Amino acid sequence: SKQAIPLNYFVYILTYAGACITTHETGPFNEPGNGYFASWGLAVCSAIAADPPGSLQRTHFNTTLNMIASGLVFIISLLPEIIYDSDFKVEVYVAISTSGFSTVVASVILLLNCCTWNTRTKRSCSASIFLTFVAFLWIVTAGMVTMRGPFTNTGNGYFSAWFSVVMSVKAAVLEWRRRVLDGKNNDV
Repeated sequence: SKQAIPLNYFVYILTYAGACITTHETGPFNEPGNGYFASWGLAVCSAIAADPPGSLQRTHFNTTLNMIASGLVFIISLLPEIIYDSDFKVEVYVAISTSGFSTVVASVILLLNCCTWNTRTKRSCSASIFLTFVAFLWIVTAGMVTMRGPFTNTGNGYFSAWFSVVMSVKAAVLEWRRRVLDGKNNDV
């Protein structure tokens, strides 16, 4: 029901924060295993519950929100690499730049989408272009940090890098799809 949706988002935020804390480098489930996957599995299931079947607009909103969330996990995973002077300086700088840029772009797009949720304004293609560029950046960054370092072993940095790839590509595809559907609806 509509009344349960805010509660589902609240539970998602709590389980997401819990997974970040318990699977961080100093947490009890810092190595992939039952506790690690149970923590993240609960967060993923909460995200699915918060995203009931609905409109393309809501799907795009939730995908962009998940892209921001995975970018934040990635930034948290990079903190020890920044603090303790990593051997992978170039990779860390590229990774933090990509994550920061994509989080800002996605936040602005999310804010603009919220401000124009119930309007039928003609959309420009800037969001589509930016999200496509962000998806390209994430593909390059995830490949670099998981194949060269610092996230060659599975953990929060590894999984959040590849999840960011999936969410950024999905957000770009949904944005282009929405543009095509908006164009068809305006032609009628």
